[in-house]
This record gives sequence, C-alpha cells and structure tokens, in this order.
Amino acid sequence: MSTTSQARTPAKFDPVLNEIVANELGALSEEMAIVISKAGRSPMLKAGEFATALCDKSGRIMAEGFAAPLQLSGFETLCAEVTARYSVDLDPGDVFVSNDPYGGMTHLPDVGVVMPVFSVGAHVGYAVCYSHHSDTGGRVPGGMSEQSRSLYEEGLRLPVVKVHTAGRRNVALIETIRANVRASSEWVSDLDAKIAGVQRGARGLAGLAEKYGVPQFEALCDGLIEHAERAMRNAVAELADGEYFADAEMPYGGDIEGKDGGTVRIALTLRVAGDSLEFDLTGSSPQVDAGINTPSAMVRAAMCGGLKALVAQGVPANSGFFRPIKVTVPEASVVNPTFPAPVSARAPIFFKILDLVIRTVGSAKKGTIAVPGVGGDAVHLSGKAQDGTEFALLDLMFGGWGARSNSDGIDGVAPVYMGSYGTASIELLENQFPLVIEEFRIVEDSEGAGKYRGAMQISRATRLLADAEVMVRSVNLDGSPGMKGGLPGPPPSTKLIRADGTEVSLGQRSHVHLTGRPGDRILHRTAGAGGYGSPWERDPEMVRADAVEGKVSVQHALETYAVVLRGDDLDVDEVRTASLRAEKTAARG
Repeated sequence: MSTTSQARTPAKFDPVLNEIVANELGALSEEMAIVISKAGRSPMLKAGEFATALCDKSGRIMAEGFAAPLQLSGFETLCAEVTARYSVDLDPGDVFVSNDPYGGMTHLPDVGVVMPVFSVGAHVGYAVCYSHHSDTGGRVPGGMSEQSRSLYEEGLRLPVVKVHTAGRRNVALIETIRANVRASSEWVSDLDAKIAGVQRGARGLAGLAEKYGVPQFEALCDGLIEHAERAMRNAVAELADGEYFADAEMPYGGDIEGKDGGTVRIALTLRVAGDSLEFDLTGSSPQVDAGINTPSAMVRAAMCGGLKALVAQGVPANSGFFRPIKVTVPEASVVNPTFPAPVSARAPIFFKILDLVIRTVGSAKKGTIAVPGVGGDAVHLSGKAQDGTEFALLDLMFGGWGARSNSDGIDGVAPVYMGSYGTASIELLENQFPLVIEEFRIVEDSEGAGKYRGAMQISRATRLLADAEVMVRSVNLDGSPGMKGGLPGPPPSTKLIRADGTEVSLGQRSHVHLTGRPGDRILHRTAGAGGYGSPWERDPEMVRADAVEGKVSVQHALETYAVVLRGDDLDVDEVRTASLRAEKTAARG
C-alpha cells in the first residue's frame, strides 16, 4: 500500500520555525543513535562506527544524527534503492535491510537499515541507519581482504529486502543470515539494535509530520534543504576558482594462490567555478581482480565528507549540501567498479582519495591548510572462545591528524571527516573477547616533524587467549607526506610475536592474514602523520612540551628540531639553540 500526501502548500520562509524544526529533527536523529549504541552488542557500535539520519519520502536527507560526515551521501543512495524497488509496496511497520555495494552500500560488512515513515496515512519519509558488522561470511573472516577476486568470495550479499513486513519479522531471512555469518548472535543483535533505532526515528518523525501537518512539514523540510544549499554555495564561493590536480599510486598484494598484485593510480582533478565545483577522477586505474576496488557511493562519500570537514563545518548536514557538488568517476575503474568486482578491502583507496581531496581543496582554500592524516588501521580477530562460542572483532586504530598550517596534528584520534568514530575501550574488549591488550601508547619520536608536527604513531599489542584467524589492515603504507618543508610520518608496521618469543615482521601490505595461537601477540603501529613547515622553525617551547610529555627524546629534539634541552627539567638552552639553527640554515644555503 502506498498513500500519496496532500498537495504541498508553499510556506513563507520562517527562519525561527525552520530553526525549531531543524533542531527537532537533529535531536530525533540523536535519539536514534542513543538507542543503537545502548542496544548494540559489538564494539563497533560502542566505538561509534555507525550513523543515523532522517530522510523525506523521496530519500533526501533532512537531518543526520550521530554520524561521520563521509556517511552522508550513502544514505541518499540507499533510500533511493528502497524507493526504486518498493515505491508501490510500502506499509507502516516495514523495515528494509541491505549491504549490497552495487545497490547503495559500500562493502558487504556495512549493513544499512531503512524504515518508511507514515503519518495520517501518508508516506512522509524514512528513518535510516547503518553500521559495520564484524563478519559477513565468505572466504575470509571479517569479509575484508585484498586477496578476494570476486564479490562472491566476500560473503553474504543482501539486496534491499524486507526484514519486517508490516511489523512482522522475516524469520526466514534472519535464519538465512545466521546460517551464513560467523558470530551470528552478535550479528543479529546488532541488526536488532539498528531496527530499534529506526523504529524510534519513525515514531518521532511521524509525530512531527502530524504536529505541523503533512503539507507544512514537507514545505519546512524543503526550506531546510534550500538553506543548506545556499550555505554550501557560499562556502564553495570562498574557494579560489581554478583547476587543481593531485594523484597517488598505491600498491596492493596478490591473491591467496600466490599471484602477484600490482599498483593502482588514483587521479583527482578539482574544478572550482563560482559557487559550484567538480571532483573528477578520470585518469584513475581500471578495476582490478583484488578487493581494493571502491564503489562509487563510497567515493562520493569521501568527496563530500572531506569537503564538509575542510570548508563547510557549519553547513547543515542535509541533501542541500550536495547540490553544488559534481562527482565524475570513470566506468569499470578502481573508483567505480562493475559487478562482480570485489570491494571488501576498499578502505586504503578510500583514505587515499581523502588525502587527495585534502590536497586539492587545500590548494584552493584561503586560510588554514591541513596535512592529510593517517586514516584508520584495524585488527580483525575471529575464532571460538573457551566456552565454544564464536567471536568476531574488528578493533579500529586511529593514528591522528596531520599538522595544520597554524597548529599541530592531534594524536590518536579519528580523522576529522570520521567524526563519530572512536576506539573501543580496553575494558570492553577484554571483557567480551579472549584477549589481553598489553600495550596501547604513543610511540616516541614518531611524528612527521615540522613547524607544526603531525600526530605520533600509536602502538597496540594484543595477546591472544585462544586460537584466532587474524587480519591486520594498514593504510598509508608509504607514510604520510608533509607540506611546505614538513617531514613525512613513518609508515605503519606489524609484528607477530609468538608465545615462545619468536618475532615475525609482517610485510608492508594493506591486508595481512595469519593464524594466531594462545600466547601470541599482535604488535601494530599506525603511521605517523606529516608535518607542516620546516622543523627548524618550530617554537622551541613546543619541542620542550613534547619532550616533557615523553613524545620526543632529547636527542630527537636536537637532531630533528635543532633544539638543545638541558637538565632534568628539560629547559631550552636558547643561546645554543639559536646558534645551532643558524648553522644548519647557513649550511643548507
């Protein structure tokens, strides 16, 4: 059943009422997030790798709740899939689920949930959310591997399908999912948490539509979207007109049978003209038989998320934000693959694209410029605990931000374009999984040095208490380049330390797979982030502050920053520091 609302009556723009409605929608989206976080079982939900939003009946985003900016465009695409497939078959109480990367999602572990909203018999919108699940079935635990050669290897693929029909649970679908994924109890528990979240959003959205009347509510939502478009166009107009280019090459590993990998190129041209812009990825490599291919929905999310973080923090997060932005992606490429190309390991390319967005937008921006950060690494563990129950864990690790043209990068936090993401608490992990976190620290002398330094490397050591299949995902394999004379941050590294003390250094690959035994330790370090400006221009007192906190050694301060520290208090020897810097500057010519 589908019911059409009354004809929309244009309303005179009322800034006060529009602000009230925007805050009502925003608060409701946050309530959805609270429900999901409290009801969710996996550390992914506790650490914030999920997002919520409310959309109108055509799928336009009206408000986002707890979400990373990069997730904005994915919700539009997902709602469009629901509308395209079920526009004449929507009923109150319906709930849809999908993880199809060729149908609006970004890879199989990301599972979206959508619920149509009805008020007084009229379809008025959607409540939508997504989260990352720790397994999707398939050949590799966790469903993420550059070794995959086809989507069919990567796990269970769900097109947009009803998990609830008019309020009745699709038990057959749930049992099919249970039969195809590892740690199925956690999987279904997280799904139920998201269903509870969209149900809360649907009730609230229906109440708002009834409160204002459907025609006026729709007109108010139009006003919110138009306001965001105007604000976004004003933000884009602050960029300098022109064409800006950046590219990068990224190596990837071979398949499980020993076939060699290769290198792919990602090319990005940013064109700014007045109050609109285009991101054009023409020139990027053709798709490959490896899981690093990145669906176009994820590419668009990277463009929009990066742009919002860099120049449009104050622009409302709704569909008006996207209107001044055009994204061009070549067909059958690593940034727009065709089915059934594998996509599970798309994160390294995704983060590389964000680096290019930061560099091109930074070139067009007037004011503060940021050095790209170091993205997000991960350790995935899967196996059986001592009581025989299955477990699957994706443990996220964030190195931090690159330096900015006026301040240091921030250590150990998610990139600004991943605002809702975080790191799961050690207590939570040790309570739920057979492991011990023996080390979680900042690595001394590991920053990209500069007038303003980048974030330090983060080191984490995980000791296994049970047999486990292990996957370590690393991004920024070539480190994090600096800007304007800033030094690069060191690349990531991984070691397997066996229970008998034997150390095995694992190769520089985006995805490393191994089998761990009780007592084995996985020691992983993220990349360090690049610096901005010459290290010899750094304020000596800032160097001292880092030394006092144990982030840089006295020797590193001397050799890298030409700062002389003395005594137990690490005071700056201003005379010797000035002399040393003058000598180095003269020698450099």
